[in-house]
Amino acid sequence: EQICNDSKLKTNLNQTQVFNECEHGMGHAFMFLTDSDLPKSLDYCDRQSDRQTRETCYGGAFMENSTSSTNGEHPSKWIKEDDKFYPCNILDEHQQNQCYLYQANYWLKITTYDFVGVFKSCSELTGSYRDYCVLGIGANLAGFSTSRSVGEAAAVCGIPAIDVGRTCIEGAIPSLLARYGGETEKIQEFCDAVSFDLKEFCFVKLGKSAEGWGRSKDDINEICNGAGTFEQDCLGFSELQPKF
Repeated sequence: EQICNDSKLKTNLNQTQVFNECEHGMGHAFMFLTDSDLPKSLDYCDRQSDRQTRETCYGGAFMENSTSSTNGEHPSKWIKEDDKFYPCNILDEHQQNQCYLYQANYWLKITTYDFVGVFKSCSELTGSYRDYCVLGIGANLAGFSTSRSVGEAAAVCGIPAIDVGRTCIEGAIPSLLARYGGETEKIQEFCDAVSFDLKEFCFVKLGKSAEGWGRSKDDINEICNGAGTFEQDCLGFSELQPKF
């Protein structure tokens, strides 16, 4: 935790983002140090003092587990072909949200981006587990936007019902911002391309996320000016507000 705090001192850029990337990297490192022992790695993450910091660390461990599932050199022991909800369903409750987020990543990988099927798998879950699973689908759209196109990525969040589509957008926008280094041109393109019933919420999330990246008020005004008729929504003047 101290190492990650020190990392913030080494940049004049978004220090929160740098800290989060460092903590996420710790989750990957714990998997390396424990020879991919997922529960032990999560236990190391649990030594962090803050809940959000712990969850960021979990994410690195779960991503490593997901990546290892298709790695011939060190295949994961924590994946079962006959139980798609494993290992999430054997973990402590406080670790499961992040597990289901990255389980969506695993499902998309092994199904070659069968978004319809993965949305269906997420729908079999309840409460926050379902939400985080859908957030995971949205988070994958950053990579999908570069391997395919921003328009194809934006169409994905229009597949399910509107409430689930909004959750998909909540996963997509922060991931897109991270992918494009905090620049918003591609994210504006993404929001322009989503189905009309999701546009307002997409620009709301864009404005909130840009603010979270430490963009100045003038920057956010300029970003939201590009939202056209949704400018005021982007600036926060909307009844629709993000959950995450």
